[in-house]
Amino acid sequence: MDHSSDEDTEISDSEIDDYEGKIYARLMSGDLKVKKNGESYTCPFCSSKKKNNYSKSSLVQHASGVGAAPNRQAKEKATHRALVKHLKNELAKSPELRPQVIPVEPQPLQNRDEKFVWPWMGVLVNVPTEWKDGRQVGESGNRLKEQLSHFCPLKVIPLWTFRGHTGNAIVEFGKDWNGFRNARTFESHFAAGGYGKRDWIGKRNQGSELHGWVARAEDYNSPGLIGDHLRKNGDLKSVNDLAKEEARKTDKLVANLANQIEVKNRYLQELECKYSETTASLEKMMGQREQLLQSYNEEIRKMQQLARRHSQKIIDENQKLRSEIETKMNELDVRSKQLDELAAKSGYDRRNLEQEKQKGLLDISGGQSHIGIKRMGELDLKAFSKACRKKCSEEDAEVTAAFLCSKWEAEIKNPDWHPFRIVMADGKEMEIIEDDAKLRGLREEHGEEIYILVKKALCEVNEYKSKGSYPVGELWNFKEDRKVTLKEAVQFVLKQWRANRRKQR
Repeated sequence: MDHSSDEDTEISDSEIDDYEGKIYARLMSGDLKVKKNGESYTCPFCSSKKKNNYSKSSLVQHASGVGAAPNRQAKEKATHRALVKHLKNELAKSPELRPQVIPVEPQPLQNRDEKFVWPWMGVLVNVPTEWKDGRQVGESGNRLKEQLSHFCPLKVIPLWTFRGHTGNAIVEFGKDWNGFRNARTFESHFAAGGYGKRDWIGKRNQGSELHGWVARAEDYNSPGLIGDHLRKNGDLKSVNDLAKEEARKTDKLVANLANQIEVKNRYLQELECKYSETTASLEKMMGQREQLLQSYNEEIRKMQQLARRHSQKIIDENQKLRSEIETKMNELDVRSKQLDELAAKSGYDRRNLEQEKQKGLLDISGGQSHIGIKRMGELDLKAFSKACRKKCSEEDAEVTAAFLCSKWEAEIKNPDWHPFRIVMADGKEMEIIEDDAKLRGLREEHGEEIYILVKKALCEVNEYKSKGSYPVGELWNFKEDRKVTLKEAVQFVLKQWRANRRKQR
């Protein structure tokens, strides 16, 4: 029996492996029969086909082709894959069929001048094909290569036309002698089974078995696809030709190697000479280096002795200088104290003198005049207090004003702070206060009035340029806020002198 009636339903691709296992179990149990009589086999899954009489190897080829065909249904693939697995298992167990898969040793070559296609190639004919979708389809090159793996082919190339697979293929082997031996084994295998070239040409009905042989001159020169492919991809060469060519290549290689060896020997001799010269030069240099090292060490010892003596001399001189400096510093301290006392006395005298002047002037003016002595560059504490009262209480205003006056008087007296730059006005150079960070901070923190007071005092000090930036007394018109002219000063003095003279009478 072939199939059971419940297997007529189709399966999906995801069920192929499971279904293949079921069919394989039925084949192994004998539920599905494969062998007919003698060497005749049948495909239990293609019973409706007219031709269903195979040898074991051709049945393997048939089942492999159907199982790998992309356009077959899932059930067909599964059943034929199970058949391939079963047949291969039977081939491994059957002693009488093993000669079909074991390569036969090639016979010794009788004519070494016989022309073969090189690189070594084999011709494979009667590859099973079938008509499918308007063209012939058959085994792929990879599938055929797998079936011929005993002969170690490099590639199997099926020959195609516009009608599809021709049933012919070219088997490519290696270019070396191992490739030639594999090609001869391939040919001997087919010839031993009655499927060689003579068998193919002599039989009218070759059946479904593959036939194969090594490509020779008659195949190379034959018309058709086989001859075209061989002529396009190979040349005709005999074993003697290749042997001679290899001998020439070997001789050339030997000559080249001998020449290289000779060149390398000469180079080695040159290296040995250079090595000897370099060794002698190094030994000489090492001797000179030892001498230089001894001389260097001796010089270092002398320099160290001189350095120690020189260092001791410097230490002694430094101690002497330190003593002299300490003496001088003591003298300077005494002199500095004396100068401080003199400076304090001078400052006291200067202040007294200014007070007395403010008093050859108040007496003259009777204390009522708008002309008097103004100390240029001195900050006005009353003006500071007035400005501070706008932001804080009476008590805090006095303290803040005193602090600001003291701080900015010190800043004005600082000779390193000179926030002026020179500009040209009417062809003359004049100094103006630039955008100074200190003044900008003063304005932002305490307001415009205090900023103007400090700026005015700074300009006055810069104008008079007194030593140490101390305030300078100036005869001033307080009513008009300007310096008194010489004429005004003379008139004022005469007026006061006359008034005092009248009083004395």
